[in-house]
Amino acid sequence: MTQGAQQSNGFVLHSRRFRENSRILEVFTETAGRIAVVARVSRRKGGSSASVYQPFRKLSVHWRGRGELQNILSAEELEHFPLSSHASLCGLYCNELLLYLTSKFIPMPSIYSSYQETLKSLAEENIFEPALRRFEFVLLEELGFGLDLETDHLTGQLLVDAEQYYYHPAMGLSSKNPGQGSFIVPAEAIDAIRKQDFSRQSNAKAVKLILASTIDRLLDGRPLKSRQLFRDMVKINT
Repeated sequence: MTQGAQQSNGFVLHSRRFRENSRILEVFTETAGRIAVVARVSRRKGGSSASVYQPFRKLSVHWRGRGELQNILSAEELEHFPLSSHASLCGLYCNELLLYLTSKFIPMPSIYSSYQETLKSLAEENIFEPALRRFEFVLLEELGFGLDLETDHLTGQLLVDAEQYYYHPAMGLSSKNPGQGSFIVPAEAIDAIRKQDFSRQSNAKAVKLILASTIDRLLDGRPLKSRQLFRDMVKINT
């Protein structure tokens, strides 16, 4: 059954060519979640300029259709977040996480808000890591994979105070080494995540490792293009 026209603000996560003068877009919307739509890209009447569908642009999108692939009726740019080359890789990383970890047609307003705030931070700030850690934290929480930072997963009891703990992406924290797949994290890193204070440089690497390893478990081996581009950029600059 054909649905009536819908409207929402949203961001293009991914675009690929589809037939002549058309593209299939993955759009993360504020009220409808992630949707896949066909957009006409043409200079002729009835088509939109390809520049409208570039990443990191907030759009007002109208669409209609049935099934998993909808049709865009119109799209208007509301705001553009201009990102530097480094920041754009961070933005691509966020786009890939949304593309691979969210389900279609499920509204996720908290993740949408966090994503928009992340783009704003990437466009305005010189240090990107805190913004990425905040986004990763919110993403895990809203997807139902939030970190349990209070329980010892080996004993089922509350964690005892210690200077360091062991973290396993599939199980969580423990005061004793649970074996293969775990790694040591300082207590101050756990405290920073609890407080959502991602600005401390002293534990930035440990916080990143905890969140990244948990996300990697959800990705289940899927490689991210953004990570490879980061590695390539580091090689060029060294």
